[in-house]
Amino acid sequence: SIIFHTLSIKNKHLFQQNIFFKEYMMNRYYNFLDYSIEIINNPKLNIDRFSIENLIEECTELSRHSFGSESISQDIIRYHLLETSTTILVRDRLDQVIGFGCCKILKSDKIYIIFMNCIVTSNQHKKKGFHKILMPLRIIEGVKQIKKIDPFVDDTHIFIGGRTQTPIAYRAANQV
Repeated sequence: SIIFHTLSIKNKHLFQQNIFFKEYMMNRYYNFLDYSIEIINNPKLNIDRFSIENLIEECTELSRHSFGSESISQDIIRYHLLETSTTILVRDRLDQVIGFGCCKILKSDKIYIIFMNCIVTSNQHKKKGFHKILMPLRIIEGVKQIKKIDPFVDDTHIFIGGRTQTPIAYRAANQV
């Protein structure tokens, strides 16, 4: 089993080596009664250009409504969705994005960090527990990618990192 540690990255510049999964992987879809989950590894390579622009627009609107801030730009969302190792989308029955989460793999020497970029869920779906799905899925996908890159990595060299401004998100992350 993998040993995970929460890690506050104050010196993030020490871990600037982004690790991207180099091989093309098919996106995976999981359909449930009221929603579906799409896991996209290396989204920059595995989402077509037309879909990227639509997805960025949709996720920007979702983020603005979720955080109550019109100042969230498409450039910020583009960065979170594409400059990552994994993007996970939650869609409703009408195929609208109702939540998403992203993570990237950082490496320094023999230490790997699964850095949690963001989790966003629509206001009407916040209490449905999607963060309890998105958080572990990002960790699992991160570990899979690390093990693919470095099959002999010592499990104690895999850390989880992230940052948040809300105590609710901090508590949720520590419950995983």
